[in-house]
Amino acid sequence: MRLFLSIKKKLLIFILCISLIPIIVIITTCYFSIRNTLKYQTLEKLKGLVESKRLHFLSLMETKKTRVIDFSTDKFIKSAFETIVREGISKQPEAASLQRYLIENKLPLCRQLIAIILLDEHGKVAASTSERLPGKDISHKGVFPQDIGHNTVDVDQPHYFPYFDKDCVCISAPIISEYSDEPLGSIICTYSITMLSEIATNRAGMEETVELYLVNRDKTMLTESRFIDNAPLRQMVDTEPVRQIIGGRKEYIGIYRDYRGRPAVGAALDIPEYGWILLAEMDKAEAFASLKRFGFITLFMGMIGIAAAASVGTIFAASTSRPVKDLTDAAEKFAWGELDFRVRANRKDEFGVLATSFNAMADEIAGKIAEHKRMADELRALNESLEQQVNDRTMSLAKSNEELRREIENRKQTEGRLKKYEILFSEIRDLAYICDTKGNILFINKIFGILTGRKPEEFFGKPFAPLFDEENLKKAMDAYTRTLKGESLLFELSFKDTGRVCEYKNFPLRDEKGNIIGILGTARDVTEQRRAEAALRKSEASLANAQRIAHVGNWEWDREKNTLYWSDEIYRIFGLSPQTSGTSYEIFLNAIHPGDREYVKKSIHEALYEGKPFIIDHRISLPDGTVRFAHCQGEVIYDTTGKPIQMNGTIQDVTELKKIEEELKTLNKSLEERVTKRTAELIMVNEKLQKEIAEHKLADESLHESEERYRSLVENALDVIYTLTVDGTIVLLNTAFETITGWSRTEWLHKQFIPLVHPDDRSIVLELLQRVHQKEIPPAFELRILSKSGNYLVGEFKVAPQIRKGAVIGILGIARDITERKRAEDVLRASESKYRLLIENLPQRIFSKDKDLRFVSCNENFARDFHIRPDEITGKTDYDFFPGELAEKYRAKDKQIMESGQTDDREEEYSKDGKTLIVRMVRTPIKDEKGNVLGILGTFLDITEKITLQREAERSRHLASLGELAAGVGHEINNPITGVINCAQILLNKSSEGSKERDIAGRIIKEANRIANITSSLLSFARKSDAKEKKSIVSVHEIITNTLVLTKAQLKKDGIRITLDIPPKLPQIIAHPQQIQQVFLNAISNARYALNQKYPEAHKNKILEIIGEETTIDNRPAVKIIFYDHGTGIPARIRDKVVEPFYTTKPRGKGTGLGLSISYNIIRDHEGRFIIDSAEGEFTRVSVVLPAFKPVS
Repeated sequence: MRLFLSIKKKLLIFILCISLIPIIVIITTCYFSIRNTLKYQTLEKLKGLVESKRLHFLSLMETKKTRVIDFSTDKFIKSAFETIVREGISKQPEAASLQRYLIENKLPLCRQLIAIILLDEHGKVAASTSERLPGKDISHKGVFPQDIGHNTVDVDQPHYFPYFDKDCVCISAPIISEYSDEPLGSIICTYSITMLSEIATNRAGMEETVELYLVNRDKTMLTESRFIDNAPLRQMVDTEPVRQIIGGRKEYIGIYRDYRGRPAVGAALDIPEYGWILLAEMDKAEAFASLKRFGFITLFMGMIGIAAAASVGTIFAASTSRPVKDLTDAAEKFAWGELDFRVRANRKDEFGVLATSFNAMADEIAGKIAEHKRMADELRALNESLEQQVNDRTMSLAKSNEELRREIENRKQTEGRLKKYEILFSEIRDLAYICDTKGNILFINKIFGILTGRKPEEFFGKPFAPLFDEENLKKAMDAYTRTLKGESLLFELSFKDTGRVCEYKNFPLRDEKGNIIGILGTARDVTEQRRAEAALRKSEASLANAQRIAHVGNWEWDREKNTLYWSDEIYRIFGLSPQTSGTSYEIFLNAIHPGDREYVKKSIHEALYEGKPFIIDHRISLPDGTVRFAHCQGEVIYDTTGKPIQMNGTIQDVTELKKIEEELKTLNKSLEERVTKRTAELIMVNEKLQKEIAEHKLADESLHESEERYRSLVENALDVIYTLTVDGTIVLLNTAFETITGWSRTEWLHKQFIPLVHPDDRSIVLELLQRVHQKEIPPAFELRILSKSGNYLVGEFKVAPQIRKGAVIGILGIARDITERKRAEDVLRASESKYRLLIENLPQRIFSKDKDLRFVSCNENFARDFHIRPDEITGKTDYDFFPGELAEKYRAKDKQIMESGQTDDREEEYSKDGKTLIVRMVRTPIKDEKGNVLGILGTFLDITEKITLQREAERSRHLASLGELAAGVGHEINNPITGVINCAQILLNKSSEGSKERDIAGRIIKEANRIANITSSLLSFARKSDAKEKKSIVSVHEIITNTLVLTKAQLKKDGIRITLDIPPKLPQIIAHPQQIQQVFLNAISNARYALNQKYPEAHKNKILEIIGEETTIDNRPAVKIIFYDHGTGIPARIRDKVVEPFYTTKPRGKGTGLGLSISYNIIRDHEGRFIIDSAEGEFTRVSVVLPAFKPVS
């Protein structure tokens, strides 16, 4: 131990410490700096890699989706598929042809494409490139698209497809009918999951352990693993980045354990479009391999430095400690009696002087020691004489002392027994007291002085009355009297002088015979307890007030009893009254907005049974219809078995915060873009500075260099950088101040900033200075600053307080000259004003929506259609202006346009004031500089009148064509019909009356005349000149009877039963009988076709009902004939088109499209009504109403 404390060792340790501490600090600092830099570079590299691969995946999926859309719109596929679906037969030539077309022309387009499947609306395979699938029902499989009617491309999650025994990705798109715009089914392209692995496993240029892979929301790996075989859809990945992104984060970078349990450096990005998570990872050992090599080099160099420092220190310590050791040895020998020993004084330094001084001191000490020995001999003789005298006196005193000791010992024992009880009462923390029957104090402990502020000795033998005020004394006397009667009481009193509140316990004090001779009691100080109780009550009141101010309430839900406690603030948030409204879990759920109710129930269930945190935002529907936003969070309390028994939490009204948040997002995005742009140069300089500091980590030099660079950065900045004192005095300006304002810095340094500001803006400066003094960082603001030329420049300012030790010591700011920008903005506003004037005067309706399809703005014409002002459109949706079905149609089309990014130009229906108009609608997506879709811009023009005119013109052309056709047909038919009539007339003349030949000839003549009349009707359809001259009074009953004679045989053959209900006394009409018969024939023919389409075979509902009844037209008597069938019906969307010329719903070759058009015009020419009422798939009712003949009386 002595060797360790020698000067030589101390010097050596000191030199080693002086050398090692800087070396260790520098090495440690460099090591961690390089480690952090390496970690940052690795994470940024992985983040860049995962972002690049994410774009590759999105591009791949968009390419595959586009290919599926191309397949779904292929004309051959649509035509063949519609034929297969309509006919309901999958094994027909069309199916074989379609399968061959898919295999030869579509399947080879992509090597990852396994199969193409065509499904009908019910999930049954109509056609496929795989011969095993046609006719199979796969609606229960995951590949069947559930939203087949929404006209969207659907990407299914990768899964195992048993029909192909492969892992697949299925992409589906609807196939739309070319005739009715209705979905016929869907096409599914089944791709091999290896197409995802091809991107993930392309590791060109990557390190040995870098791995990139996809994970779905079920934490299952979707791509091949670099380390594990057969990983897709089998390897679980429950790592920190996967959990974080599933929890709501968009990206994650950091160090964690990968799915193999090994430390890894990784980055992850969310791909929400497909519910995937993309991860890039590298083994931590490889990422920090270079750091390990650096550590070995550093350790080796450090050991060399330590060895050098130890060598130099040893030499120095030896030369320094040797003379010190000589002096130590001399002093030790001198102490052991070698008084003649001396140190050699052969050095010229301080050690030589010390040796000379030591020798002189030794000489002096040796002389004194000799003198002391002589005096000691004399004292020894005197001492022996005195010791004898003392011994004699001591013997006599010892006897007296022993007697006195015994007496003292007896007295101490007695006093100890008494003191024991006194100490016990004196040391207890409660006041202990004894009073006699007259109220005089016999005993009190020392706590009395603390509680009452009085000295205990002043009250011994005196009453306790002076200690209390009148009210407390009255209570004390009452308790005293009752205790003397034998009661043991507990009560509270407060002392008059100190105000201390004590809790008293009184007991009657009895003698050996049981008589009460006084009172024994204790008093415990409960002042702080009562204050705490008062403070608690005040705190509870403050809490309620704070909840009311902060719009935060607390709740407790006992699940077992189903009782729910709400604070008063929650009642206010939910718009309820604590006095009139009960609380329960059901009442709480009923108050949740219907759109959020399932989400809230699901979140509560997950918190109770899955251990997930309960932190959600939802909407609340108030009884008056108002909707509020609430932030709710809570925690679950479990019993000892792990069963959830209770939930506690808070609810905060964040309605205003939601509004502010939306505004802040817009402002924050704009500010971030501006700050990013303006600080790009600063970031580059900062990165360069960090690199130089990492390379030259010497404390003093790096600090100096940093200050120089900062000063250079400030001086060379394009914006003005300045510093103010707390009272607004300028203490620093950079050169940009001189460049921008023209002032010299010396003219304004150490002067007030306010005189530079425009008088109208100075109040802004004062207010902002006040906010900075309160340690706030105000947002960017604008000021007008006086230049040397006398003009005012506009500057954009940003300031922040300089805080040291909790106090604001100055203000640091940066200002940018935006004078030119403001001028440009003024010019832009003027231009926008002109543009707005132009927009408002255009006949088109113009509007814009955001990406959530909420209206942002519109012009005056658009707003006028909905009887609102243009500024009232903001925030509204299509549901606020249109019926639900029409609004859903508009929104679906808007979403399709934003997803495709293409402009859409079409004609469609538009509702205005309950009327349906035809408009030309043009919609185009609104994009930012990066091509991101921000919303949609639309314009439409009312072209109803134009379309009407076009239709009338088209109708005129059709009628003209029909006239030409009728003229040709009439000429070609009339000649042979004339011959038929003549021959039949000859046969009639030669036959005998009542013979069969005469009946046949009569029928031939009658039907030939009807053909001639039909030909004449065709001509009159185009030329209505002499139609009125040929009308006659006819019986409706007769016309129907003659019509059924012609059609009865065909109807019977088709299994159609006729129900006829024509009253015999039905009024006659004035009409062209052949034309009316033509109308009736057309109605029966259409009913026959509809019944055969719905019921190919005989059926109990295959009935045609013909009903006649009297009615009125414009207060005139009329006859109504109704043709009612239970056939296929007419779709509502084409009901108004069926009376147009050449429009038909029948297949090509089975209808001309003229029947109903001609019938409609015939009835119109007879001043009647032709009414069609139908429900698709249910029935069709054709009503023919004709004016009745009214005979003149």
